[in-house]
Amino acid sequence: MAFCRSHISCLTVLGTACLALLLVWMAPGTEAAVYHHAGKCKHKEKLFKPGESFARGCDKCYCHKMGFTCVTPTKPTSWPESCKPVFSRCEYRIVSRDDPHRQCRAYSWIG
Repeated sequence: MAFCRSHISCLTVLGTACLALLLVWMAPGTEAAVYHHAGKCKHKEKLFKPGESFARGCDKCYCHKMGFTCVTPTKPTSWPESCKPVFSRCEYRIVSRDDPHRQCRAYSWIG
């Protein structure tokens, strides 16, 4: 890995990537986009330490020695005509137009 300066930094990057992928895998279909920021783990002028996390809008961010990694919620792109997307608390749900308590399944997501 060209951006690793040592075996330990490579392991840190790989560990962070594995953590992000695990978080995506464990989420119920609502999180997928993962991105990394190199440098200080800083948000709104507050500096965070490795192991700490913070919310950046709807993104969930996790600090590590090489910066921080964020997971962005995905958005539905298609669903049955009898359903509609509803956005609440940083996640989308697909619900029936006739009965908003009945969930539908999205055909595809982007994120």
